[in-house]
Amino acid sequence: MNNPLLTLETVLSSVRAANMQLVRLAAARRTGRAESAELSERARQYAQRMDEALQGGMPLVMEVESDIIRFGESKVIGEDLLSAHLCRSLFDEGVRALFVEPGASLVELEKLAWLLSADWGSRAVFEPDLQASAWQNRFTAIHIDAI
Repeated sequence: MNNPLLTLETVLSSVRAANMQLVRLAAARRTGRAESAELSERARQYAQRMDEALQGGMPLVMEVESDIIRFGESKVIGEDLLSAHLCRSLFDEGVRALFVEPGASLVELEKLAWLLSADWGSRAVFEPDLQASAWQNRFTAIHIDAI
């Protein structure tokens, strides 16, 4: 159900919280220090926070820059080295924007968390890149603008 009473500040807070979970998931995956259950929990928390933000009924549009991710005029991540590293990784893979439409399922949002948190810089030559992996996920309510 969409809740038109959600304020922009509430949506922004949920988007920030979701993206911080994404940073933690990416860092844990890169260091290899987290158990599978912990990684799954972080992806689930990302999905839940994004779902909360979507309850306002508006699509979420996040711009990816080389060291930050913006939601509207607000920076949602990029204040520390871990989040800047994630932004750089996505930017280097060609990601310029993420569009998440209301109606995105928790399953789709979790898949997005796994996709965005992967260490794309260390993949083998024969492995699919981010864009191919996004296509393979067959997202219906998520769009990744990449060059």
